[in-house]
Amino acid sequence: MSRSTSRPPVLLAALAQLLALFAVWALQVGLIRLFGRPPVDAGVLLFVQGLLAAALGLRFGLPRWWIPIQIVFLPLAWGALTLALPPLLWLALAAVVFLIFRNSALQRVPLYLSGPDAWAALAQRLPRTDARVIDLGCGLGGPLLGLARQCPQARIEGIESAPLPWLCAWLRCLREPRILVRYGDFGALDLGAYDLVFCFLSPQPMLTLWLKARAEMRAGSLFASLEFPVPDLPADEQLQLPGGRTLYLWRL
Repeated sequence: MSRSTSRPPVLLAALAQLLALFAVWALQVGLIRLFGRPPVDAGVLLFVQGLLAAALGLRFGLPRWWIPIQIVFLPLAWGALTLALPPLLWLALAAVVFLIFRNSALQRVPLYLSGPDAWAALAQRLPRTDARVIDLGCGLGGPLLGLARQCPQARIEGIESAPLPWLCAWLRCLREPRILVRYGDFGALDLGAYDLVFCFLSPQPMLTLWLKARAEMRAGSLFASLEFPVPDLPADEQLQLPGGRTLYLWRL
């Protein structure tokens, strides 16, 4: 697991790209002076630049899922420049990507999808049949709909701060009156109203979120995290799901 950092990941990724690009440029200049001509194909240099950017990103503390992004970024950008596409199209694509993955860039919380195995495990561990449940960072709304089908008496909520995933979840849940989909930051939400709080975020916010949960949640309620444990705090229950993921549960 990569070291956490207080700097926005997108800035660290950009810095890694620039440093790698400068290193590859300096290497190319040196090789030209030695051999009198470029001895290495441009595609090879782009690949080397991507590998170096990925290595620098890890050194700066970026999570490992940034590795493929760093490797392919410059080759894809170079290839895109060869396409005679309108500039507004690239701007629109960039806007769509940002609206979907803004949490990855700004808060180090990628868009993860939990899957039916996690929903089934949560449904079996509701503190009571009419429990009030919230999914922090509900993504596209899958867990909300899955829990609604399996727990017909439960009151289910989700909150999401990435605009397009929130819109998708809101539209998917419109026909289910027991589901409320909020737009916003769960940091401003009072967790004391919920019997079960579920999240599938990243290692970065887990300690802060646990301290918030411990301060606000009622005795007897349940805090659950898929894949990412609270640092240095053993879970009261740890479930290995059929899909290979781990669900961690803490009882308040």
